[in-house]
Amino acid sequence: MIYAGLAFPPPALLRNDAEFGFVSVLFVAVTVWITDIFAYFIGSSAGGPLLWPSVSPKKTWSGALGGLAGGVAAGTLVFYASGFG
Repeated sequence: MIYAGLAFPPPALLRNDAEFGFVSVLFVAVTVWITDIFAYFIGSSAGGPLLWPSVSPKKTWSGALGGLAGGVAAGTLVFYASGFG
């Protein structure tokens, strides 16, 4: 209960900013979602060497790099679409 409750204040505090609040929360959410989606699909389709088998046995380097590329693209898109770039 405490651990789950700790997830609520940071987005609320971030959203509290009048000028950048909504865009900041949107940036974080979209970047995390797209990173996860790209990592899953690129990693499962391309395969390759494992990233750190003792910690997470199915994570691959291709998934990590695919997630990185997707996250950078998504963050850049949100930044320019918001009108700040």
